[in-house]
Amino acid sequence: MLWLYRSEEFACKDQGWLKSRNAFWPGSSAPEGGFRSLRAVATHHIEPGRGFAAQRQRDLEIISYVVDGDFAYSDSRKNRALLRRGGLMRMSAGSGITHCEYNASKSNALQVLQLGFVPRNKGMSPTLEQLTLSGGDSAGRLCLLASPNRHGGSLGMHADARLYAGSFKAGEDAWHNLCAGRHVWVQVVRGWVRINDIQANAGDGVAISNEESIRIQGIAEGEVLLVDLA
Repeated sequence: MLWLYRSEEFACKDQGWLKSRNAFWPGSSAPEGGFRSLRAVATHHIEPGRGFAAQRQRDLEIISYVVDGDFAYSDSRKNRALLRRGGLMRMSAGSGITHCEYNASKSNALQVLQLGFVPRNKGMSPTLEQLTLSGGDSAGRLCLLASPNRHGGSLGMHADARLYAGSFKAGEDAWHNLCAGRHVWVQVVRGWVRINDIQANAGDGVAISNEESIRIQGIAEGEVLLVDLA
């Protein structure tokens, strides 16, 4: 079964310099509190030179994917990172970490998509990893970006989840098979795609359960992130 959640039905916050949509905030059409171990699917548009104040996190795993712009990160463990379009970072807060994120550009807006997960174990040591997805890595297929066992050189995950990215021109497609008891969330990053019999646009999310497989097909230069969850 597939459930389509339109971007305009996500909860929205507008602070002027920051415009955010989150699938699981109160007021969204998607289930409040999350889907399986996925607790946040948030798209942030941040004006040049602005960013989030330092905040304390624990026992949360956050994956940040840069859609456009320059994303800067720093934390209380003296980690620093700068990611540009296609950059991916996994931060596991573990036993506790204070971090801040901001738009490093003084002239261009930043768009970053963040996914939040509940880890399988609490109180672990905080960790940080990053990689950059080149345009060809996910062209016409689903490319594994993060997994619990770091399969194929993917980032590590402390949640029981696997993250894939795919970019599809019109007519291109890829299949994803679901093992028994697994569920999927597909977030459309850009363009327009068909997921089985559902058409979804940029910003939309699709929750999938009790399916053996799904087909993702490009309609107009579509890009997606797919999360396979227990």
